[in-house]
Amino acid sequence: LGLPALVRLLGASETAKAAEKKLKASFGPDDIDAESFIVLWTGNRNQQKLVTKLYEDAKKKIPARHWLTLLEDERLPRWKQSEVLRMLGTYTGQEIGIEWIKQGLLDRRYTDSVGSWLQAGMLKGNALDVDWVKGLVMRPRLRAMALAVLGNPKLVTPTRVGLPWLLAMVRQADESLHRFAHRYMLEHFSPSDFKATEGGGTGPSSGLD
Repeated sequence: LGLPALVRLLGASETAKAAEKKLKASFGPDDIDAESFIVLWTGNRNQQKLVTKLYEDAKKKIPARHWLTLLEDERLPRWKQSEVLRMLGTYTGQEIGIEWIKQGLLDRRYTDSVGSWLQAGMLKGNALDVDWVKGLVMRPRLRAMALAVLGNPKLVTPTRVGLPWLLAMVRQADESLHRFAHRYMLEHFSPSDFKATEGGGTGPSSGLD
């Protein structure tokens, strides 16, 4: 019997024990494709327990791509989406994929979860596209999250935030941007830093009155 057949038999009470024995003897976690994983994880308690234990016993993580595929599958009950997102939150940005994170943040179903990942440091240093985050600041729905990321020096250094961008934010009409830029400059830059920008016409007199 092949893996798909054993996966189905595992879901029937009368064949579950035999199917589990055969599956464990013949297949390992590397043999579990996305479709088999989805059938098992969305199945009954025995099916879900088996697929989880299969990876645990082998000391391997369930591939992030399996969770991502499951997240978009119609067989996943809506009330289980949060559990899948919590699992994905334990992976690195590289494991999930930078492009998925960027698109997932814009998807209202996933915005809160992906935003919390970013604030917790899933992407930082060179892995974080700072210009992308700066662009998010201009989206009212994502502004608070983006400012929280930019305002955390453990995720983004002050030099990457940059005085020119901060001075531009000071001139924005939105009060939250204005306050953020003022506070950030006071905390992370010195008068000598401002002098270095004066030659380009973006010195402290530009919007800091």
